[in-house]
Amino acid sequence: MKYQHTQVGKIILAIVILSLIASILSITVEDFSTYVPDWMDTTNWDVVGIVIVSFVYIIALNMALLTIRVDKTNVSWYFGFGFPRNSLAIADIETVTAVRNKWWYGFGIRRVFSGATIYNVEGLDAVELTTNEGKKIRLGSDDPKRLLKTIAALIGNREAA
Repeated sequence: MKYQHTQVGKIILAIVILSLIASILSITVEDFSTYVPDWMDTTNWDVVGIVIVSFVYIIALNMALLTIRVDKTNVSWYFGFGFPRNSLAIADIETVTAVRNKWWYGFGIRRVFSGATIYNVEGLDAVELTTNEGKKIRLGSDDPKRLLKTIAALIGNREAA
């Protein structure tokens, strides 16, 4: 049984695209600084500023995609361009549960009060994997039912909920 799904963070992509357009306009349009707040004015930026902003855009685009793969031996997940990449052996999973994250947990990679590590790009639905050692990993997904069903079948239905 195999599973692969990539979730697209539409909010992150929209923010990146809009700010990229504003940055390009601020460089190319004369007197653009009169139309935007000071923090968006890049008229007098040098090469270092452009490199820094480009790096921030690349990181944001990377964090806008989360791919989860499940095969007979592993659950693996990675953001955008493949970094950061993690995996967990099916044999190490004790339980799998559908959960709903709190909105204040945010997006990206987070460690929350419950002790779980969250990997999420958008939305509140997730699948929580509990390892044999008690470690909890939450994988955000816009397809949690199918992900839960796939992993539960592979671990022999040791499903918590």
